Amino acid sequence: MVHNWGMSREDPQFKLRMTEALRDRIAESAKANGRSMNAELIARLEMSFDIETEHALSNRIETKFESLMQVFERVIASDPKFAMQMAVAVNPEAYRKASSNGRTKISKKRAL
Repeated sequence: MVHNWGMSREDPQFKLRMTEALRDRIAESAKANGRSMNAELIARLEMSFDIETEHALSNRIETKFESLMQVFERVIASDPKFAMQMAVAVNPEAYRKASSNGRTKISKKRAL
């Protein structure tokens, strides 16, 4: 996040039309944040780009996580012993309860 609050009159300018109501909201927000209206608009624009970047990163992480879960589910389905070890690692309390009731097998859904 880069903040360029030290701008000069030589920096590029952009004329913007907006409703009076929006202008009033920006003015109120700028006052509450201790900034000029220009600095408030720049801060909000920069924040919108930061949000886009975070959203894209979040989507990539979610996609990778889903892929990993598919691999993990295939491994668990092919190796019951590993599935039990993972169940114990993820939820040891469920394993202790099952063991104390005389049941040593935990279904994948209950354990995970």
